[in-house]
Amino acid sequence: MEQADLVTRKPDPEDARLVRLHLTPRGRAVRRSVSADRAALEQHATATLTPAERDHLRTALTKIIAQLPLAARGEPDSRGCRSLAGPL
Repeated sequence: MEQADLVTRKPDPEDARLVRLHLTPRGRAVRRSVSADRAALEQHATATLTPAERDHLRTALTKIIAQLPLAARGEPDSRGCRSLAGPL
């Protein structure tokens, strides 16, 4: 991303161990473009859903995304259930 002029690296002024990444003007333009494309795709993909169905879908997907790291490590979820770790 640095070679593509999307980000620059700058040392953290308070912690010399850290290097911060900053979007370049080109990186910000790409982010805007990707965000617009994502919004258009989401609108198209959910066009037949009601607003309530969209909210339910967003809630369910948020829960699934939050669960993925636990599932990958084989840790139990909030119900105490363990997922299978490794390929199915």
